[in-house]
Amino acid sequence: MAEKRAQRGFYYRQPLFLRAFLLFLYRYIWKRGFLDGKEGLIFYVLQTLWFRFLVDAKLYERRKAQSE
Repeated sequence: MAEKRAQRGFYYRQPLFLRAFLLFLYRYIWKRGFLDGKEGLIFYVLQTLWFRFLVDAKLYERRKAQSE
């Protein structure tokens, strides 16, 4: 459980937009998601690159609106 907390802390400290890409690399390469074939690629692209990138975009919009 402490390991997951450390991983989340590392994720949240990364710059917006870059962290989605790093998470994709971690899950697809390091955790061997590529072994799932095309289905694995589709899953990890949609879950990490698309969804997490969308979350970062929304966070960016909010921060930008607050600073104005």
